[in-house]
Amino acid sequence: MCLDQNKYSALNKLVCSPPKRKDMGSCTAISTMPSVVIFSSKAYDKQVFSQFCQNSGIELVFIEHKLENKTVALAAGYDTVCVFVNDEISQNTAIQLAKLGVKHIALRCAGYNNVDIAACHKVGISVSHVPVYSPHA
Repeated sequence: MCLDQNKYSALNKLVCSPPKRKDMGSCTAISTMPSVVIFSSKAYDKQVFSQFCQNSGIELVFIEHKLENKTVALAAGYDTVCVFVNDEISQNTAIQLAKLGVKHIALRCAGYNNVDIAACHKVGISVSHVPVYSPHA
């Protein structure tokens, strides 16, 4: 998720268009900083992602709860959700994520049977996953 500065500029344009708006009291600020909410996160996720993304300009938020219909509102205001094997992205969840402005789902696992890929694509959400695991992991 964290990229070198040259690739970050391209990601910034891709992920953050149109810019999201954050309520700043009496005025509205436009943020082009990519934002990622990481569901089903553990302490080691926070440690690794925080260290890897340090000084990247990417906003990371860690949530211990799994992503499902009853927790989908926690994704409000984020460009990307990062999920794991027990998160459930059904058609309804995909629709709700799109309504909340989510543009991408990044799985931190190889399997994607817990994601309704067709529903995500139908509502304009791209999906990525780990293509293979390292034999040294």
